[in-house]
Amino acid sequence: MSNAKPIRSPDNPKFKAALNLLSNRGRQKQDRIAILGDREVRCAVAAGTPIDEVFICPEALSIEQLSFAEQHFATKFVPVWELPAELFGKFVYGERKDKVLAIAKRPDVAMDLLRPSPHSLVIVLESVEKPGNIGAIARSADAVGADALVLADPICDLFHPNCIRASMGCVFSLQTAIGSSDEVRSWLEQQDMSIITARTDASPIYTTVDLRPATAIVLGNEAQGLSEFWRGRGIHEVRLPMRGAADSLNVSVTAAVLMFEAARQRSRPTTAIVGGDGGSDR
Repeated sequence: MSNAKPIRSPDNPKFKAALNLLSNRGRQKQDRIAILGDREVRCAVAAGTPIDEVFICPEALSIEQLSFAEQHFATKFVPVWELPAELFGKFVYGERKDKVLAIAKRPDVAMDLLRPSPHSLVIVLESVEKPGNIGAIARSADAVGADALVLADPICDLFHPNCIRASMGCVFSLQTAIGSSDEVRSWLEQQDMSIITARTDASPIYTTVDLRPATAIVLGNEAQGLSEFWRGRGIHEVRLPMRGAADSLNVSVTAAVLMFEAARQRSRPTTAIVGGDGGSDR
């Protein structure tokens, strides 16, 4: 591959800096992120994410993958580093066979950069701690055409490698932001959004609430659920009917159910939303 330079030693400073990005501390210190995987890198590139440098394992890449790297990196003066399989393997999790790693500056996730639409669908996650859940929710949000994913009082790094992997790169195709719960709620109120929270102790079933206006769906921590901060005036609480022994679903599943209900309602804008007291499971 033209312009690519080989790295053969684990003591190479470029390699060591990239490896450090797999840790939270390393990402914070360098203000950069690591994007592992051909599919994830392609999604980041398609979303316009500026790439600083790329590491590849050329003997494991297909001709098409090498052509993509040549077209999008080597010919655009993005440094490309070639690693042997034993070095590149230090980037890879579990049984995955990824052979491309891109390094990018950490995206700006300030709340005031969000650009909502008149009928925005925004997903807010308060203190969700598992990167796999955040990534899965980002993937569902992308699937339904949601406008933004917002982390309130975050515990987990939005750009944790596992989050990027679980999202299949969709964290780059969405608008994303991070703030305190107070900042996030204030922003939602300023945008005149309907705030929908998912709680196991709510009365209304989720299908009885109108999700067609500009809406924020707010979900909480895997163990504790939403904090009391997300109660009160202007907050509409809903629940998913649970007919078995479990009293709740994984937060990523709950998010997907609510998002696809919003998509269903919005695809039929003239259809009346079920009213009543919201207490029926039917």
